[in-house]
Amino acid sequence: MKIVFFSDTHLGFTQEKRTTEAFDQCKTAFELAIAQQPDLIVLAGDLVHHSVPSQETWLEVAQLFSLPQKQKQSEIKLFKEKNGAKHEVHFQGIPVVSIHGTHEHRAKDYANVLDIMEYSGFLTYLHGCHVIAEKGNTAVVVHGMSGVPEKKALDVLKYWNPKPVENVKNILVLHQSIKEFLPFDDEMVASISVADLPGGFDLIVNGHLHWTNEFSEHGKHLLLTGSTVITQMKNLESKKPKCIHVLDTQTNQLTKLEIPNQRRLYYEKIEFTGESLQEVFDKVYKTVSDVLEKHKESSLPLIKVKLLGKLAVGLKPGDLSVDDLLNPWDGKAIVAIDKSFAGSDLRSRIKHLAELQQSKQSILSLGLDLLEKNLDKTSFDKSIDSKHLFELLEQGEEEKVIELLSKKKN
Repeated sequence: MKIVFFSDTHLGFTQEKRTTEAFDQCKTAFELAIAQQPDLIVLAGDLVHHSVPSQETWLEVAQLFSLPQKQKQSEIKLFKEKNGAKHEVHFQGIPVVSIHGTHEHRAKDYANVLDIMEYSGFLTYLHGCHVIAEKGNTAVVVHGMSGVPEKKALDVLKYWNPKPVENVKNILVLHQSIKEFLPFDDEMVASISVADLPGGFDLIVNGHLHWTNEFSEHGKHLLLTGSTVITQMKNLESKKPKCIHVLDTQTNQLTKLEIPNQRRLYYEKIEFTGESLQEVFDKVYKTVSDVLEKHKESSLPLIKVKLLGKLAVGLKPGDLSVDDLLNPWDGKAIVAIDKSFAGSDLRSRIKHLAELQQSKQSILSLGLDLLEKNLDKTSFDKSIDSKHLFELLEQGEEEKVIELLSKKKN
């Protein structure tokens, strides 16, 4: 049996000059996957960029997820099993199986994107359950735990406690941060380590982290799918191209295929030791110019420039105009400037913001984390569904918030 994996397509993500990039990259990934003539396509979450997509994003979803449906009918039979109930899944073309990611995650009282996609026949949705794919005498079981708030992830994984099915191939699919891949330790950012992952699975596939990696540790074979599109310009994404992954279950061979025609990212750091504003501008200008000198592709490159160290005495980071740094490159590159200058009065704040940025969380995720940290200090603690409360606040439902809190208090 041949299975293709990819993840984090982030449909609906747009930036100036990159309005169709998420769609284009996802389409190319699907086309590359289909060219492998797989029996099954497995996605590891964050299919869309916003938990409540726009109409335009829904159109993209329909266009892209109809592609595998138009292919030659897969020979496998697919069964979904959850809470002891098992039923056959009927599909067209090549079946798609997916978990939801952090971007689709909503409180339990709300439908999410994958609920709708499953009902529409685009995919089979896994969360705390598994599917069985059968082809002749071969069977593969795909177990899926969708993305949950990081603080609760280890508890949810232990509660679910997935067990491999005997005498068949078993694949576990997750969408969480993993401690070994983060530069600092914070349970709000990652509560799961490699040692916490359950044993006995032939392959553990994890989305969420946008760079690809494959390794074996603690007797576990782990694949990080990476994303199909660059959304935050991380350093590791500049070193590792976007890929899909193809597993041949007969030979156990896992092959990485680069997505063609992807935009190139360059990540540059510049350390300062007390320079003037003009000296900073000159160094940034030379750095970007050097990158453009070596860039040979036709598409505009992404260039992330991180400014570190200290400015001249009397200068503050706010004195440095980002617009002045970006203006020379309009039409030549897509440049992002990260001002991480350290001042004695700002050092701890800058460090905290840098950690939040490295955690790869959206603004909404950061808001939810702050809400949970504050709830921990109250008598409500874990008695409240923090995601439900957060979504009520986000939608301006103050009366429902008061009603919820009053019921819990009583």
